[in-house]
Amino acid sequence: MASVLKLGPHRVDLHERVLHADVGPIELTETEVGVLAYLARTPGQPVPRAELLQEVWGYAPGVRSRTVDTTVHRLRVKLEAEPSNPTLLVTVRGRGY
Repeated sequence: MASVLKLGPHRVDLHERVLHADVGPIELTETEVGVLAYLARTPGQPVPRAELLQEVWGYAPGVRSRTVDTTVHRLRVKLEAEPSNPTLLVTVRGRGY
């Protein structure tokens, strides 16, 4: 996988964990980078929360947690022009992100 993702007007350096935005560089957590990298593996295909919990966090199958939602919210605040109306990191109701 490439070490730089292009997300709309932004670039994300996965190795440096930095989002390059119009306002300047924004640091990302290791988990935020993990979520973006995992989602980038299947562009245009929704990834269920349960799959993210297993693959990014290493949780066992069947574990229920809101940690994915919290991380996606933090990413939207950093990535989206309007976090409450996302265009880059969208929810596909009943299917995932």
